[in-house]
Amino acid sequence: MKKSEDFQSQYAAGQRNFGYADLPRFELINQVLHDLNFCRANLRWSNLSGSDLTGACFSGADLSHAHLIGANFSGTDLSRADLTGADLSWVNFTNANLSYATLKEVNLSHANLSKANLSGANLQGAVLRGVDLTGAQLGRANLSRVNLTNANLAGATLNKADLSQSKLNLANLQKSVLQRADLTQGNLRGADLRGAVLRDVSLSEVTLSELHRQQLDSQINLHLADLQDADLSGAILKGADLRYAVLTGANLSNINLRGAHLIDALLCGADLRQVDLKGSIFSQVILAEATMPDGTVR
Repeated sequence: MKKSEDFQSQYAAGQRNFGYADLPRFELINQVLHDLNFCRANLRWSNLSGSDLTGACFSGADLSHAHLIGANFSGTDLSRADLTGADLSWVNFTNANLSYATLKEVNLSHANLSKANLSGANLQGAVLRGVDLTGAQLGRANLSRVNLTNANLAGATLNKADLSQSKLNLANLQKSVLQRADLTQGNLRGADLRGAVLRDVSLSEVTLSELHRQQLDSQINLHLADLQDADLSGAILKGADLRYAVLTGANLSNINLRGAHLIDALLCGADLRQVDLKGSIFSQVILAEATMPDGTVR
């Protein structure tokens, strides 16, 4: 059953179970094939571009280096599937189950992953420019060195996710949950983190300020963000909007807050040693038991 004609004839005869099938370099372009079972099938280097595979099962399947451009995988089960090096640009993964899937070095540019389950997935080195991850589950996912420029992660859950050295330039992270996530050496220039929960997050050495030629103020939006107990040591937050932000117990030592807006921010117990506050708006801030830039405790 190596040829697409063989598959299509069996499908026309009512066959839906192709679990464990050996179909490397299989071609199925622009077809409508719902509720198929490809669990643990070998589909390496296959081309399923443009096909509608809604509700199919690819759990444990090998789709490494496959071409799936523009395919519809909404509601599919891809848990523990291997998609290493696959081209997944413009794919619809709405409500798909990609938990613990291997997505290393994949191209997910402009893909729709809204409400998808990517818990524990490995996306190391993936390209996710302009991807839609609204409401997605990304707890414990490996997003190290991932390009998420202009991605929409509004309402996404990223608890304990590894986002170290990732690019989140201009990303929408409104109301996302990043508790205990690792953003070490990440780039969030121009990102929108309004209402985000970043408790116990590691933001050390992260770049958050907007350094584009327009030099606009408040490009990093942390308005109403929850950064309780977060580690922001050494971060660059020039011109950041931290109005009403919760920074209780946060480590802000050695960070750059030049021109930042800290109106009504909550900084109880925060560490502000050697913080650069030049030109910042620092009014009505609650500083009980905070360690000030000169080392004194309020």
